[in-house]
Amino acid sequence: MSKENKKEKNKFKLDKKQIGLGLFALLILALIFFLTRNINFSRGSEKSSDEISENSYNSSKIMRVDLNDIKEIQFDLKTCDVRIEESSTNPYVEYTNLYKGDSSYEVDVNFKDGKLIISSNIKGKELYMKNKIQIVRIFLPKDSTIEKLSGSVGAGDVKISSLNVNDMDLKLESGNISFENSKLVGSVTNNVGSILVKESELKDTLFKTSVGNIRLEDSKLLSNESFTSDNGDIIINTKDPIESFNIKAKLNIGNFVIGNVSYRNILDGYVLDNKKDKTIDLTTKVGDILFNKGEGDKIEDEEYFTSPKSNNSDENFETPVDKSEINSPINKDEKDKNVENNDNKENN
Repeated sequence: MSKENKKEKNKFKLDKKQIGLGLFALLILALIFFLTRNINFSRGSEKSSDEISENSYNSSKIMRVDLNDIKEIQFDLKTCDVRIEESSTNPYVEYTNLYKGDSSYEVDVNFKDGKLIISSNIKGKELYMKNKIQIVRIFLPKDSTIEKLSGSVGAGDVKISSLNVNDMDLKLESGNISFENSKLVGSVTNNVGSILVKESELKDTLFKTSVGNIRLEDSKLLSNESFTSDNGDIIINTKDPIESFNIKAKLNIGNFVIGNVSYRNILDGYVLDNKKDKTIDLTTKVGDILFNKGEGDKIEDEEYFTSPKSNNSDENFETPVDKSEINSPINKDEKDKNVENNDNKENN
């Protein structure tokens, strides 16, 4: 065998050894990765593992119950979104269950004698799953009327549409609640979050938030209605004109606008008595109150008016409004007193 052939042969053997060593090294690395993949070396890796675990989910369970004879709905839920709407087919209840390890977040549903009862059933600790929340959907019979709706939610959004209810009592600890195309009688309380009503009818209602706005759009107020917030705006846009209501308003910090008139100070309250049989009560501690903003004759944005009941002592303040356009907010006694003072000044 020639020297050149021996060199080629040795070179080929050397290449095979290198390949074998490489494969062996890969096997060692794979074994190390397999043995250490579940070991947390730092707080950061532990957090990542928890996030993956939080996303491990779920069981979706649909319960279909014949709700044709439903008259009452009652729910008590922890962290959950709620939807109540009209069914296009058969009415039923649908809900989602969550599972994580030995813990479960389930819903108990009972329907008997026209009464639907829904409640959270938590086994183990209350679950938090990233980007996932339990949801309950109630599909009502078309054109039905619910005699009583009562419910509470710890955290979540509540959306209700096409609901006719004769007695409502809803409480939400945190989240937003909205109504659309509904006829409502009763109360809604939201601790942290907003209340929105669109294209609906309200009768003898009380809407209240601790921190959050109350907004009513393109809706009718049929009786005495009350809107109250500790910290939030109250914005009312009704289908009926301002003259259809008696209006009471009070706020500590913020602007009050009724139609196209803006009041600078209503600490002592604002009262508009139109001699009607329905009164709208508007109260907020911090926030703006707007009632049918834009209704009436147009005036400049800069023009403000003191409250009819305000005792403003600012001598430099004058009401920049033509009395032919709106009634002066100063009452008759104050006007007579001002005229008398001006006459005395001229005589002196």
